[in-house]
Amino acid sequence: MLPKLSRSALPEIFYDDDYLIVHRGNDGGDTAQREGRYWFGKWIREKLQIPWTVPRKLKFEVVAKLLNPAGDGVFVRHPRQHPDAFDKDYGLSRDPMDALIAALGCQ
Repeated sequence: MLPKLSRSALPEIFYDDDYLIVHRGNDGGDTAQREGRYWFGKWIREKLQIPWTVPRKLKFEVVAKLLNPAGDGVFVRHPRQHPDAFDKDYGLSRDPMDALIAALGCQ
């Protein structure tokens, strides 16, 4: 059984103005990966009957729509900071896509 952590022992989650998970300093470069890992981890905890108790302002469906702005299945790293999924330097790479696929698969 996993040890129970108090809320004060958990690291802070940083959000942008759209309530998407970002890095400290509002850097949205890893938002897709952070969101994917958050939602997949939340699902795993529910299956283990150790629910995640930190509330979110967004539901997964809203997050998925924000990260898929055109609604065409092409996801982006962050809808405002990195809106071009095919950008050579800031497009969506395999790591964030893996996390998003895991999250999408368990919803």
